[in-house]
Amino acid sequence: MKLARKITFFIIFALLCALSIPCFCVSTVASAKLTTFIYAKVESSGVNLYKSPNAINENAYFEIPSSYFVLLLSNYNSLLYKAQYQDVVGFILKEQVMPVNETPEMPYLTNATFYVFTTDGTTVMDSPTSKGKALTTVEKYEEISYYGTILGEEKTIGRGNSWIFGKTKQGVMGYFYAGLCEMNTAIVPNNEVVTRATSPFNESDNDYLYSLVDLTPSVKIALLLLVLLPAVFLLFLAFKPAFTGRLPFKKHKSPPKDAPPLKRQTRTAIKRIESYPDDNF
Repeated sequence: MKLARKITFFIIFALLCALSIPCFCVSTVASAKLTTFIYAKVESSGVNLYKSPNAINENAYFEIPSSYFVLLLSNYNSLLYKAQYQDVVGFILKEQVMPVNETPEMPYLTNATFYVFTTDGTTVMDSPTSKGKALTTVEKYEEISYYGTILGEEKTIGRGNSWIFGKTKQGVMGYFYAGLCEMNTAIVPNNEVVTRATSPFNESDNDYLYSLVDLTPSVKIALLLLVLLPAVFLLFLAFKPAFTGRLPFKKHKSPPKDAPPLKRQTRTAIKRIESYPDDNF
């Protein structure tokens, strides 16, 4: 019975360990497959990253800065790639980007920032219009990370209808009316030399392999612990020593010769204890 229980626990332990392997092996395979054809270059202006596979202006996150790159995540269909720009995942038209063989040194415009110059700051919106949902507010001169621009409502007459998609220091992403903003840094083109890739994806490629590429090392470690901790506990239960129900006790020594006389009952109890074999303790 005990042997059967140990075998059962060991099988469960092995299965839980096996479940942890895909978190690392599959992501490694995905990275290997994507080593040659990871990025695609945005060669012209007007190239949008879309929120869903519906390539219309109303569905765009923002326009990706020209000469920079997107990370290709999957071959979504005949018209679209699933792609990522910085930490924003969306969709991009295949005809508007050029897959490349190289891994660019600076694929994204990550060092560009801007600020709001109005005295009261401004409200961050979830869409490029003042009628959208307010996400948070930013103060005057607060530094904001720049992603790209998109056309929307002309919030202030004479200041245009351009909005900036950005992220605050608190990590809130949203839209800022460009008519109230100024760039901290100039947008410099990316002049890296790359070559066109003819077949960036195979027909068998799918989203599952590429979705694991986005997992950070800390997330992978957390997933591994969630799987292995129960397995270690089961292994402990299988091999922990059995409790017999008897607690060990020390053998009492005989009293010294000069000790006061003991009562008859006490002397009898000591003799009984001394007569027990040592193997029983």
